[in-house]
Amino acid sequence: MIAPKRLLWKLLTINSLAVAVVIVTITLAFHLLAADYFKTLSKEYDITPDAAHSMFLEAVDRYLLLASLTGFVVAILLSLWLNYRLTRPISFIQQAARRIAQGEYDQRVSVKGCGEIDELSRSFNAMAERLQQVDRLRKEFIVDVAHELRTPLTNIRGFTEGLRDGVIPGETAVFETIHEESLRLVHLVEELLQLARADIAQQDLFPESFDLTRLMTEVVQSFQLRLKDRSLTVSLELPPTLAITADRKRMAQVLANIFENALRYSLQGGQVSVQVVRSDTTLRTVVANDVEGTPMLSDALFERFHRGDSSRSRSSGGAGLGLAIVRQLVVAHRGQVGIGLVNGRAEVWFELPNG
Repeated sequence: MIAPKRLLWKLLTINSLAVAVVIVTITLAFHLLAADYFKTLSKEYDITPDAAHSMFLEAVDRYLLLASLTGFVVAILLSLWLNYRLTRPISFIQQAARRIAQGEYDQRVSVKGCGEIDELSRSFNAMAERLQQVDRLRKEFIVDVAHELRTPLTNIRGFTEGLRDGVIPGETAVFETIHEESLRLVHLVEELLQLARADIAQQDLFPESFDLTRLMTEVVQSFQLRLKDRSLTVSLELPPTLAITADRKRMAQVLANIFENALRYSLQGGQVSVQVVRSDTTLRTVVANDVEGTPMLSDALFERFHRGDSSRSRSSGGAGLGLAIVRQLVVAHRGQVGIGLVNGRAEVWFELPNG
């Protein structure tokens, strides 16, 4: 409450000085202007000016003093009331800010004042809500990372202890299992690193002009062996050339992650289609794949460590970070992403500004 009290006294002092300046100005006006005008009238009508002039100034000073004291008191009272209404909400916001600084992110303010104070309260509540959300995501992120790392580490520890104690024979299959678990760890750490880089991509973009059609073709070709293993076919609906300006490396990562997601959850022998539609304002890319049943597809899949099918995702080494990385990178390019089920097919799309 110290800062609002100081502000209250500062505002009161400023208002008092303003009132004092007005009183002094009026007094000088009467003494310098009205008195001279009175002398002129006295001379014109042949009236002895000295006594009347003195009485006039005394009356003016007396009534001016009374009016000034009354006005000053009223002005001070109004100033105190208005300043209190201004500083009281600020004191509440200050207290809430102090609690937030101590880690209590559930603080909200519901104060009303002038329009600026209302706007300040709304902005403060939005900031507090965002901080609370970030803190929750941070805690969830730590728990999820610990959970993801624990499973392969526990498996590796179990096998190595078994080998050390002679409980598990040193067969090739055992070493292959340990190798697979270590690859899971490497893959998870790599995805975490990519996610961290995506978080700061807004400040780390290197835009350049390139052909999106060519880039997309290169990304699809890099998945040819895996497509063949799952008997998947790819349908490309792309223009011959499609020049855009973006970070080529980041966009390659976006396309690869989306295609990886489609490949992972496609039906055996199904089809993956890639389509690009260009309008006057946006460039929309859609990657669709055949899915089994009617899975629940929502924007929650773009959250970190969120999986549509946890069992299959774990078996194939996914940690639920691919689409989260996609969203971060697309948003860094001032675009937007989405997912949905259209005609029995899962569609992941993203839009970029055209131009």
